[in-house]
Amino acid sequence: MADVSAARTKAVFEFKSATLPLIAVILKTADLDVLAEALDAQLADSPDFFEQEPVVIDLSLLQEQAAQADAPAPEIDFGALRSLLARHQTQPIAVRGGSPEQHAAAREAGLSVAAMPSA
Repeated sequence: MADVSAARTKAVFEFKSATLPLIAVILKTADLDVLAEALDAQLADSPDFFEQEPVVIDLSLLQEQAAQADAPAPEIDFGALRSLLARHQTQPIAVRGGSPEQHAAAREAGLSVAAMPSA
């Protein structure tokens, strides 16, 4: 059995800041069928283009469109969106921009909400 007191005196992990290259997918529609069709068409010739790159889903344009139309932010099925993006060899990890309701839905789907500037 490991000596617990030794673990207390030795650091067994560290937190360090890291800068990671991230791709942002800037959504211009909340219609996942339209998005799937566009992704399939654009990435058909290079299905492994992203090679499991981490992706941030940018909701800022959808938020702007809703504000201009004086409408609520569109509902997004983030579980389906994650699956769609993963099918194209990306790893969705977070959302940025968007409404509090979208943030709650994103968290329920296992995504983080990033406090980073939107596009």
